[in-house]
Amino acid sequence: MKTRKTQRTMEAGLVGWRERFAQKVEKPLSKRTSLNGRQIRALLGALFFAKSALYVGRAVRRAVQQR
Repeated sequence: MKTRKTQRTMEAGLVGWRERFAQKVEKPLSKRTSLNGRQIRALLGALFFAKSALYVGRAVRRAVQQR
């Protein structure tokens, strides 16, 4: 990861059950990889954010096509 600010930004995608999921998996994953817990949380946050953005984008596209 580049900076702590970037990590904090990427962690913004961790809300609710996603945050609890990240808390549960960060320790086991950090033991098995070269990443620390904060980096794993940032990556998971970014993945959840991207997945949500794709979902919303597809919903908007379908709405526009139906008009």
